[in-house]
Amino acid sequence: VKTEGIPYRLRLGVMATTGVSGRATGANVTPFASLWVPLSNRLFLGFGGGVSWSSDSFMQQRFGVTPEGSAASGLPVYTASAGMRQYYLWPAAIYRLNKEWYAGAGAFYQRITGDGADSPIVTQRGDANQFTYGLGVGYSW
Repeated sequence: VKTEGIPYRLRLGVMATTGVSGRATGANVTPFASLWVPLSNRLFLGFGGGVSWSSDSFMQQRFGVTPEGSAASGLPVYTASAGMRQYYLWPAAIYRLNKEWYAGAGAFYQRITGDGADSPIVTQRGDANQFTYGLGVGYSW
């Protein structure tokens, strides 16, 4: 298999986000890493992962249950505090069909942690383990 001249791609980073409009509040900080490995001049495998820390207001908005929310849903009142919110891992593959067209597939596993995982929204109505899968086609010019 000839992969000479095709570089491996290692990416390390930190993403920081915050709400700036509407009702979104809070902040998130997510360090992450990914590695893309060429198996041939057409096939590439990628792997990555990261963790997310979220502020009090973000956690309360997404995982907390207010007294009003409790009355409407039947869930117990719950206050979520800042902390590690999730970790995630993903594998993916990209295949170059020709010079312009690519096909890809990937999966994404996310584990909700900390106060998010303890929220009745998750324990009674959801699941701390989240899986997403996808297929795609891309065009490059």
